[in-house]
Amino acid sequence: MGSSEHHAAARCRIFMSGTQALPSLGTCTRQADEELLTAISEGNPLALEKLYDRHSTLVYSVALGVLHDPDSAEDVLFDVFITLWRAAKIPILPAHQFTAWLAISSHRLAMAVLTKSPTP
Repeated sequence: MGSSEHHAAARCRIFMSGTQALPSLGTCTRQADEELLTAISEGNPLALEKLYDRHSTLVYSVALGVLHDPDSAEDVLFDVFITLWRAAKIPILPAHQFTAWLAISSHRLAMAVLTKSPTP
């Protein structure tokens, strides 16, 4: 993970409040995304951190591919995971659909940033 990804992870942790944790989240090395989404819907910030660790490279790469600017791509990365945290009652998607949701969300947010950017 690059320094910008660590920075975004820190921002996600700062945003989240509370320290609710399910014991299984701390000991299980690889949980299904569906389980982690359920834990997020219950307000568990550790579950969001695990999903972030698992999928942040995808989200960042999609955003960077659209924006060609690491700082803006990092902002999109942050926004996608904050959206996930705030939309805690989203339907639980199978893993392949959740991954697609992340990529599409990243692309849409990056395109929104791109269309709002002033032309030099």
